[in-house]
Amino acid sequence: MKSLLKAVTRAFLALLLLVGRPHAFAQGTVFFSNLDTSAGVNAPVFDIDGLTRLTGASFFVQLLAGPSPTSLAPAPPVASGFNTGYWGSAGDSLNRIIPNVGPNSVAYVQIQVWSTALGSTYDQVVAANGRHGVSAVFTVVTGGDTQGGTLPPSFPGVLTGFRGFELTGKDPASTVPEPSAPLLLGMAAGAAALFRRRGFGGQTRAAGENETLTHRHYLFSDNLG
Repeated sequence: MKSLLKAVTRAFLALLLLVGRPHAFAQGTVFFSNLDTSAGVNAPVFDIDGLTRLTGASFFVQLLAGPSPTSLAPAPPVASGFNTGYWGSAGDSLNRIIPNVGPNSVAYVQIQVWSTALGSTYDQVVAANGRHGVSAVFTVVTGGDTQGGTLPPSFPGVLTGFRGFELTGKDPASTVPEPSAPLLLGMAAGAAALFRRRGFGGQTRAAGENETLTHRHYLFSDNLG
């Protein structure tokens, strides 16, 4: 029942997306979600450790799509927020119109994810080596077909070719600052002083032990005499 409700909701949102935009009926649509169990889609995104599922409102995700792998363009809007590896906030419409690709056609797509800690766009975050990631290019069959305008739009295509990925890069909070030059010099001086103190102490103890042995030798000789 839940799967049927989700499918009906997806179709209804697709219809709302296209109402009032006659030119959109000539373009394909995709349901931009990495969790759609009714369609066999379950591909979480992981953080930089490769184990932790991405969670937080500060992560953005964007769909790129086009008629060929070399003609990918953003298919807005950008979605925000992740929960245990899956994107999309409550109430967001995840239906996307694919630029320059008709309904019931093959579209090439790619997915970008980034943290907004070091920038608001994907390119800014990549340049700053913030947390970001991008999927391989894969294909989907678009929906939205109206059979020449005689039927309501068909269900949007789904991301069946998406396999998930893990992020790379770092955020400021996870970056360990390099020690300063004065701190390094101070540490080196302290280590040298400690080394000298231990070395001289060892020599002093060795000398004391030699004196004790010599004294015992004299006492032993006197007793023999």
